[in-house]
Amino acid sequence: VTMPGARDDRALLYLHGGGYALGSINTHRGLAARLSRDLRARVLVIDYRLAPEHPFPAAHDDCLCAYRWLLGQGVAPNRIVIAGDSAGAALAAGTLIALRDANETAPASGLLISPWIDPLANGGSIETNEPYDVGDRSFLVACCDAYMAGKVPEDPRVVPLRGDLTGLPPLFIAIGSCEILFD
Repeated sequence: VTMPGARDDRALLYLHGGGYALGSINTHRGLAARLSRDLRARVLVIDYRLAPEHPFPAAHDDCLCAYRWLLGQGVAPNRIVIAGDSAGAALAAGTLIALRDANETAPASGLLISPWIDPLANGGSIETNEPYDVGDRSFLVACCDAYMAGKVPEDPRVVPLRGDLTGLPPLFIAIGSCEILFD
């Protein structure tokens, strides 16, 4: 998505939310357009493979591939931001972790919007904020189970909350205090 005024030397890799099982480039095109306009950058929104047909690590592999594609197009790493919302934010964090662990050049930063970084929703905000937000624990656990094909999520790419975040580029995290994912 490229809005008027977007610069060719800036790119935002945007990973849509949807519990690894829902969402698409179509559901997030409007947001991508606003981001392109406001950031004056091109926005690449990818249709990563969805669960349950494509369990872990399919979506994560697709995100790495998209980042590497941007590099192959000549976009400098320090001119790329990896962003996402909900499960897409977890994918963004997981992509940054995978790049670090592979000793690959990281992008300039990450933008995590309402990140789903604890896939089993063990924090208390899932209960206290349920009246104010969409979704609930059973939905989140079902989505996680579909993506993990019944396996317990332990990989830090899926559970960034319990992973080592040392050496990642700067992260901007945006979340409201009344969201179920707040914890």
